[in-house]
Amino acid sequence: MISDENWKLEDRRHTPVSIRHDAHFPPAHLHLTPPPTLLTMALYNQLVFALLCVEILTFLILIVPMPFTIRRKMFKAIATSPVLAKVQYALKIIFCFVALLFVDAVNQMRKIQREGALAKETGARADLRGENDYRSRKFLSERNFYIYSFTLFLSLILSRTYSLVLDLIKAQEDLAVLKTKVSSAGPAGESKQLKDLQKEYDALAVKYASATGAVADKKKD
Repeated sequence: MISDENWKLEDRRHTPVSIRHDAHFPPAHLHLTPPPTLLTMALYNQLVFALLCVEILTFLILIVPMPFTIRRKMFKAIATSPVLAKVQYALKIIFCFVALLFVDAVNQMRKIQREGALAKETGARADLRGENDYRSRKFLSERNFYIYSFTLFLSLILSRTYSLVLDLIKAQEDLAVLKTKVSSAGPAGESKQLKDLQKEYDALAVKYASATGAVADKKKD
């Protein structure tokens, strides 16, 4: 005769490991939340992430070395295009909404941190389900925080870099015009105005280099 205990041992020996309910395996009815990815983001988060990618690409285009004539034509077209002016106005409104989302993400992240600390004190995160849910919510809140913060930060960097490039192009054009006038008037036509404009151009070149990390292109007389 085989006792009940031997029957249990024999049944456990033939039970597949994948369906055993011991301490190292969660029960079959416990469905763990899969880790969040970019495909699981909400629609507005995907739009903000796409805007962040566009900002990175635009910044790379701004700082890439290119001939002065090509850069001047490109920025003149951007500055004088009415369509791009409307796009810039729409982007300002979008960045206002991104700022609101950033504030909400900060509040959500702080709320989850307080809830996690309270749950740790009360022991509510002792089971696997509670710990997995807490870590998923924490990851989502931190992910949104970094996406919104980098998007806003890059918008400020792009705005400043764009204005510096326009000032640099204008200074280069004025300097070229004055040099043409001075060369046509002869050596005696060199004036203090040309020297002041040369200093202004050098200062703008240094500011542009410090903002973009490029080498300052100072003009020599």
